[in-house]
Amino acid sequence: TSNQALIAARSRAAAERIRASLLFASLSPTPVPFGEIVSSVRAAFDSAVFSQGQLETQVNTAMAAWDRQLMDEIAEQADVSLWVYMGPSDKLTRPFCRDLLQKGKAYTERGIQELNGHPSLHGYIPPNVKVYCGGYNCRHMFSPVSDRWAEKNGYKAEG
Repeated sequence: TSNQALIAARSRAAAERIRASLLFASLSPTPVPFGEIVSSVRAAFDSAVFSQGQLETQVNTAMAAWDRQLMDEIAEQADVSLWVYMGPSDKLTRPFCRDLLQKGKAYTERGIQELNGHPSLHGYIPPNVKVYCGGYNCRHMFSPVSDRWAEKNGYKAEG
């Protein structure tokens, strides 16, 4: 419908504004507070389009994705090929995340890609668990580890 097309277009525009704001913040010689990033995104949109909470969620998720992609690049340069899913396990933890945390496995790149079809993922989550993990506001990440570290800490390699 036309409403869905409008929402999709505004979501793409918000994503572009978030990326630009994150790039500006990362290149700034001084730290840029989270609220300032959200405010710069908010200034580009009519307040009726996205609530403050929705914008904060989008910015949090984009910041986490940026961090995870940077970690991926560092691991690639260090020739690390195993990843462990890490983060808190509490009442906010989603079923997908809880499942991975409890498995105690170290994943290869292929193993992580296979998780994109995990039955506990919601349909609204982009199909890239390495970047988005459990979805919006996810507090978890795939952390690169050495074979030795994985073995020493009881993580079994999978994938």
